[in-house]
Amino acid sequence: MVTIVGEIYVRHNPYANLFIIDELEKLGLKVELASMREWFFYTNEMYKETTLREGKPLEFIKNRIRNFYQEIVDKRLEEPFKDLIKGFEEPDIEHIIKLGEKYIHRSLRGEAILSVGKIISSIERGRDGVVNVMPFTCMPGNLTVAVTSQIERDFPEFPILSLSYDGSRQANYLNKVRTFVAQVETYHRKKKIKPIYTKF
Repeated sequence: MVTIVGEIYVRHNPYANLFIIDELEKLGLKVELASMREWFFYTNEMYKETTLREGKPLEFIKNRIRNFYQEIVDKRLEEPFKDLIKGFEEPDIEHIIKLGEKYIHRSLRGEAILSVGKIISSIERGRDGVVNVMPFTCMPGNLTVAVTSQIERDFPEFPILSLSYDGSRQANYLNKVRTFVAQVETYHRKKKIKPIYTKF
């Protein structure tokens, strides 16, 4: 099982990411996609901090009511599918931010801290690899790529593939994907024999 993280539009639009989920599944992997909901709850969390810092109690209350309502709707939507999505529940957004904060300060806002936090969460939840997708020259995406070098030092066997997209298929694109799949399979086999990462 691998997780797709990264820039929100690219990861959710198969035409923008060259159908990366299909490619990975054709090569035998199971894939989970980081949901859109994390961005909604992340922006709520960041606005909460802004209203507290700027002393706007009314806006803070409105934000908390909105967040509470969204959580209710989220749970109602999940309820009919709870057996189907067991093991794929989305982590709490504050937990994702805290995981990301080990590498990026939360004041540096945007998708980077979410992508990094989701990578660590994927390791924590026993996934076998992560694909980080982004538009070509995307600043938060490039920041995530820079930080993944540190993550790879901390978790040297965990496969991470970063892919940037500019609307064209690069010559070595499929080779990168196939190499990643081979790394995932190796990691999965090793993990079945002996847990690799058990503490965070």
